[in-house]
Amino acid sequence: MSEAVQDRPIDEAIMRKDRIKFGIGNVLFQSEETGVGGIGIPAMIIRMLGGSDQHIGLYGATQGVTSFSQIFGAVILKRTRSDKKGMVVAMFIGFVVAVLVAASIAAFYFNVFSKVSLYLYLVFAVCFFAVGGFQSNIENSWIGDLVPAKRLGWFTSYKWIVGTAGVVLFNLLIGRLVDANPSPAGYAAVYLMFGVSFCVAAWVYSSVTDRTPQTINFIKTGPMHHERLQYRSFPLWCYIVFYWCWSGGRAVLYTFCYIYLIDQFHFSMTKIAWLVNAQCAMSCVIIYILGRISDTTGHRVPLMIISGIVACCMSLWVFSAWFGIVPVIVYMFINGAAGNTHWMLASNLALEIFPEKGRAAYLGFSRFIIGCCTMTTPILAGQFMQHLSGFHMQLWGADINRYHILFSICMLISMCCIVPLFVLGNRKVEGSGLVR
Repeated sequence: MSEAVQDRPIDEAIMRKDRIKFGIGNVLFQSEETGVGGIGIPAMIIRMLGGSDQHIGLYGATQGVTSFSQIFGAVILKRTRSDKKGMVVAMFIGFVVAVLVAASIAAFYFNVFSKVSLYLYLVFAVCFFAVGGFQSNIENSWIGDLVPAKRLGWFTSYKWIVGTAGVVLFNLLIGRLVDANPSPAGYAAVYLMFGVSFCVAAWVYSSVTDRTPQTINFIKTGPMHHERLQYRSFPLWCYIVFYWCWSGGRAVLYTFCYIYLIDQFHFSMTKIAWLVNAQCAMSCVIIYILGRISDTTGHRVPLMIISGIVACCMSLWVFSAWFGIVPVIVYMFINGAAGNTHWMLASNLALEIFPEKGRAAYLGFSRFIIGCCTMTTPILAGQFMQHLSGFHMQLWGADINRYHILFSICMLISMCCIVPLFVLGNRKVEGSGLVR
């Protein structure tokens, strides 16, 4: 049995270097992907290729695929038996898929492919976000193998701050690029840039301290029951239900909010990028503070507080019907407390409650089940929006349209996420299958 990460001697100098490398890796393999979705570029690509709101809703399901596919990260780690090798393999796959996405967009120029370009893009976009899923699984498992639970906030807060700075950079770069060249060639160039960044990320991760992951099976294949995931674990399902509620509402909001800004307020990609960057700046501050606090208090309580505040503030999108763009700007600043901060706390909570042996499998399974929900809700939302096409009503002097109805539903779903976190308490999944 390998020694637990908490029992290994900690070399502070090496850990500081490793968290810098993880931060740079975040810039290269997550910040660009966050940036392209964060300013609504996929929705514009879909419209350019002849798609409708239903196709945009279908694309929104790719956020669920990112969770759904994390289970394959555990499979890669089981095969490679090395966190470092697993991440390099994942980056190479990302390079191949990014090139295919770029090719699907460029296919619009060729008459023989122009009618299927939209569907090729949707297929490869799903693959692109699937790659992001198992990359994230490997990264989270690797951090859990490297860092003691009481240092997770210190380690990951720096990583997320660097990654958030990358989001700011790429939001502006990508926004300006597509505003200057809003054509299939311009959008294809964005994804080719992603392919190059995956190669650079593989080189960066190749120098991070390696660990041998402690893997377990998804099904019982041997005489030892603890070698299989404990599917009936109460804390495991509390974590899953929490994410069902949170992602169920948020995935739909992110799918349609930027199209709303374009349709309602005639925003350009560059303007959206600046708006998103305002919340990124706030996110860096909150990440730094909560990274330190969570090492002392644990991650559950700060996560409950942030989830509740941000879920309530989703109502500001509805209030924009009466007060214009001002509530949206206020929301972006408050939402800075979520974003990467929320992601950091939720990821660290998983590392806190899941056992070291089989961590990647527990992460993968939970995200697989979560993905089933987050894949479904944007698709249903796309059908809902298509059904309400042209809907308008007057309420207290404001023109309420289909977007405001959708945002109200998103808010109510996300607010429910506090309940499973409260019920979870301090329970953890035990490697033996017993629940503490």
